[in-house]
Amino acid sequence: MNAPSPRRWIAIAAALAVVGVGSFFIWRHVVKPGVAIVELPPVKTWPQPFVSRLKAADSDARAGSFTALVELSRLYHANAFYPQAIDCYKKLIALEPKNGRWPRLLSVASSAYGQLDHGTARAPDSEESWKSDLIDDCYDIDRLTSAAAAYASHGNMRKAEDLLRRAISYRPDNDSTHRTLGQLLDQTGAFPEAEKELRRALELAPREPKNFLQLGLMQSHAGDDDAAEKTLRQGVTIAPADYTLRYEHGSLLLSLDRFDEAIPEFEEAQKLRPEKADIHFALAGALIKSGRNERAAEELKRTLELQPDYPLALLTLARVAVMDGNEALARELYGRVTKQSGVPRDARERLRELFQQRFHRAP
Repeated sequence: MNAPSPRRWIAIAAALAVVGVGSFFIWRHVVKPGVAIVELPPVKTWPQPFVSRLKAADSDARAGSFTALVELSRLYHANAFYPQAIDCYKKLIALEPKNGRWPRLLSVASSAYGQLDHGTARAPDSEESWKSDLIDDCYDIDRLTSAAAAYASHGNMRKAEDLLRRAISYRPDNDSTHRTLGQLLDQTGAFPEAEKELRRALELAPREPKNFLQLGLMQSHAGDDDAAEKTLRQGVTIAPADYTLRYEHGSLLLSLDRFDEAIPEFEEAQKLRPEKADIHFALAGALIKSGRNERAAEELKRTLELQPDYPLALLTLARVAVMDGNEALARELYGRVTKQSGVPRDARERLRELFQQRFHRAP
């Protein structure tokens, strides 16, 4: 019998390679018989796309699909079903003991679940893994919103917006998500879109103070102070015990030089949260504009009692002392102002000039 030609040897080797690759491909997609899959958790109230994917992956994994088991592990992990994700990762480790990815993800899931007791070191990049590897498989609106906030804090507004719009597509009746998207769009200057989302939030929850607050702030940022004042006033009417609404309404009125209207709002906010230094300081500013310096000084002192290192309160109280002709107090406060790093240099210089003009000597 003649020996096979080199060309024939090449053909035989190629055929064997195809068989080997095909066998590996089949093995990668089939779970060894006898691997039990954990029971599905209750998901009736979850978004339908998630439920459909989860049930399909569960069914295929039970039928022996390795790929479906991987899909199942991702869906469980991305949506905080940690016990189920941990179970899937342990099965994947048993099936692929040399693949380092499964122990790493098991560590991440176990860390999040508070059960890092399987002998694997904590993954140092657990949060980054969650954001980059699993976010596309997430259907939980709270987790999507948290991830959006993380992306926004790093300047990735586009990704943050995409995640929030996904969350809204899963739960379009959630006012909080619309409000959060509106705030994000407000930050990027997309005011018409921001107003659309914030008005939708208000439609969904017409008695939620935060919806009035964020819509009013956005309108002010967009330059429509009249609309902002109207929105904040409506919010105060709906939720009179919300100190933030009263504070922001008062602040807007003060910026419009409607200080006689601002004063009652700050006073009401102060009754609700007397421990807030910012409210006392804002009230002092309105009182100064209305010419009531004596009471303004009292509010500024109260501000400093609550927060001794409040730079603007020190500066303002020093100016009031100068205007009232109280040289000793003005000199003392000037000394304290110069030691405050939070007071701008030009503000310190203006205070010095004011002191010299009033008392005809340096402070």
